[in-house]
Amino acid sequence: GGVVDVDFSGYEQVLFHKNVQRMNFIEQLSLVHLHYPDAKHPRLGHSIGVAYLSEMLGNQLLAANRVTEDEVRALKVAGLCHDIGHGASSHVLESVTKLLGVCHEDKTLERIAEMETEINSCAKKPIYPLVRGMLSKTHDLAPLISSIVGTDKIDYVTRDTHHCGIAVDVDASRLYSGADLLMHEGKRTLVFTGKTKEINTFLGAWWMAHTDIYLHLEVEIPRAMFRRAAMFHAKGAGWNVQDVYGMSDYELYSLFQNSKTPAGYLMNCINHGALNSVYGTLRDNGNAAKNDPSVGAISFKPGMFTLHDSVELEERLTSIARLPPYAVIVTVGDGIDRLDAAGKTKTIYENHDGRIRTFYEAHPDIVEKLEQKTKGHFALQVVVLQNYWDDARRMLPSIKCIGKMADAVAQHKES
Repeated sequence: GGVVDVDFSGYEQVLFHKNVQRMNFIEQLSLVHLHYPDAKHPRLGHSIGVAYLSEMLGNQLLAANRVTEDEVRALKVAGLCHDIGHGASSHVLESVTKLLGVCHEDKTLERIAEMETEINSCAKKPIYPLVRGMLSKTHDLAPLISSIVGTDKIDYVTRDTHHCGIAVDVDASRLYSGADLLMHEGKRTLVFTGKTKEINTFLGAWWMAHTDIYLHLEVEIPRAMFRRAAMFHAKGAGWNVQDVYGMSDYELYSLFQNSKTPAGYLMNCINHGALNSVYGTLRDNGNAAKNDPSVGAISFKPGMFTLHDSVELEERLTSIARLPPYAVIVTVGDGIDRLDAAGKTKTIYENHDGRIRTFYEAHPDIVEKLEQKTKGHFALQVVVLQNYWDDARRMLPSIKCIGKMADAVAQHKES
C-alpha cells in the first residue's frame, strides 16, 4: 500500500533481461480477478518487491557484519529472479505440469543459467554461484528469501491482499528489525529476537491470504475448470503441457478458448461464471454440517486428495449420471498442503535468552490454532456445468454418497 524507490543502478542487465521482463505478461493471481476484480497485477511487480526486501534485509545484516557486500548483491538478484521459471497461469496450472515432472523451480534454474554473464555484471566478483545456491536452496542464505518469514512470502502476502482489498497489519521493516544471522547447527541461521508478536501477526495474514484469496472456495471453481481444460486440450490436441512455461497468460487463455476439445467449452464457462452450480460440498468429518443434505462428510485431511483423485471421482460421477466427461468438476483444494503450520513454523527460529528455539517449539498453541483453521477451511466442491444441471440433479447420487466415494478414491480402495 506504500510507495518506495527501488534503485536498480548496476543491475540493469538483469532487470531488463527477457527472462525477467516476461513476468510482466504473467499475472500474480491467475483467475482471482473473477472474484476480486482488481487482482490483475503482474508477477514482475512481486519480483521487484522481493528484490527490494531482500536488499533491505541484507543491508541490515551487512551493517552487523553477518554477510558480505557480494552476498547482499546476490540476495537482490536472487529476489528479482526467484520466479522467472513460472509459466503462464503460474501456480494454477503447475499441479498439471508436475504430473510430467516439470515445476517452475527447475525452470528458474534453467533460465538463470542463461543469465550468468548478466548476473556477474552486478558485482565486482562473480556472484552467479551465490545466486544459484540461493535459488536452489543449497546456500545458507536461501531461507532469507524462501522460508515462511522470507522476503518472498512477506511481499506476496502484503501485495496480494492489497490488490484484493484485504487489510493486513504486516510491516517488513518492523519484523526484520529483530532479525539476525546466528550460527545454529553448523550454519548461519535467520533468528528473530523479540518479534513473536510480529511473527504471529504475519502467520495470521499468511493464512488469511490463502483461505480468502488463493484457496477461496469460489476462486477454486474456475481454477479447477482451467486445470481440466488444460488436461482435455493436451489429450485431444496432442499439446505438450510443458509448453506453458514459454507462454504468456494471454497466449494460454487464447489457446484454450479456441480449442476444438472440451477445453473451449470449459473456458466459455469460466468466462461466464454463472454457467456452473455447486451440487454439494465435501468437508472432513469434524467440520461437516450435520443434517445438511448439501454437505457430505469425508475422512481424509487437507493435502490427501490429489488432482488424480479429483479426475477419477469426476469420471465415476459422469459415468453414473451418463453425462459428458467434462460436465462435472470436483475442486481439489489445490495447494492447501502449503498451509502446513507445523512444518512451516519449524523453520522459524527465535532467540530466547540465548537459546535458539523454533517457533513451533516455543508457541505450540499458536500452531495448533492455525492447523485447526486449515482443517476448518478445507472443502471439496462438486460443480456441475449449467447445461447439465437438470440431468445431474436427477442422476447423481446424494452428496453424502459422493463423500463415501471420495473417501474410497483418496484411500485408493474399491468403492
